[in-house]
Amino acid sequence: MPAYAVNEQELIERFLSDPAEDTFACLYRALSPCVFRFFIGRSCERSVAEELMQDVMLAVYRQSRQLRDPELFRPWMFKIALNAWRKHLRQIDRRVVTTDFDTASEHVAAPAPDPLVRSYFRQWMEWLDPDERELITLRHVDGMEYHEIAAVLGLPTGTVQWRLFHTRRKLAARFGGRPPA
Repeated sequence: MPAYAVNEQELIERFLSDPAEDTFACLYRALSPCVFRFFIGRSCERSVAEELMQDVMLAVYRQSRQLRDPELFRPWMFKIALNAWRKHLRQIDRRVVTTDFDTASEHVAAPAPDPLVRSYFRQWMEWLDPDERELITLRHVDGMEYHEIAAVLGLPTGTVQWRLFHTRRKLAARFGGRPPA
C-alpha cells in the first residue's frame, strides 16, 4: 500500500502490532520530521536536532513493547523527546531553556501572515518563565493537543488547560495585546 494512503495512526498501530524494520521505516518517515521540528523549536542546531531525533526514534523502536495503548503513542514519543532534550541541556550545562524563535519559525509549516508576529512572539516568550515557555512551545510551535501535552509533562489535562489559560492571560495583561491563539 502506498505511504500516502496510510494515515499516521494506522502506521503507529502497524508498528506496535509488528515492530519490524519495514513497519518502523514507514513510521520513521512519517514521524521523524515532527521530532526534528521539536528540537529545532528549542534552538538546536540542525546537526544536533538530527542527532537527537535519531536518538528518540531509536528509543521508540527499542522501547515500543512498553506502550500498550496506540492512542498514547505521540505523547509517549514526545515525552522521550523532551527527556532527550533535557539530557542534552544537562550535557551542555545550560541553566535555562531558551528558544530561538527565528529558527523555529522557519520550520513551522505555515508562515505567519504578519512579519511582526515572529518578533512579538519572541518578546512574549522571553518574558515567560521556563515552564510557561515549555507549555506555549508544546502547544503553539509543536502543535500538540492538551491531552498530548499532559501526557508529555505528566500533568492532568485540566492542569495543562488551566496553566495555558493563565499564561495567555498573563501575556495579555503584560502586553495589552492578543496572546498567541
